[in-house]
Amino acid sequence: MATEQQVPNIVKAAYEMAALNNSPSTKPEVLEEVLDLTGTFDLTDMIALDNWLKTLSEDELSNVLDGEETEMDELINKSPSPSVTRELLDTIFNEVI
Repeated sequence: MATEQQVPNIVKAAYEMAALNNSPSTKPEVLEEVLDLTGTFDLTDMIALDNWLKTLSEDELSNVLDGEETEMDELINKSPSPSVTRELLDTIFNEVI
């Protein structure tokens, strides 16, 4: 399982997804769930994804999290591992928020 310090941008993305979707989950709940979730993925993949998220502008991050499907796919395909990125974001959306 990753720590918040190892994947701060994944945590930030999860908080933003929760806010965009009016999730009733609190920040501590989202944090705990996301960190638990990262334990089901390879830590190297999580750190690479976190570093990639850090390179995105606010608009790009918004598109990745809640954009039109074509814009979202275009950006995700530039991530270090598009399949892992999709799986993580889908799982955060479906199970965390």
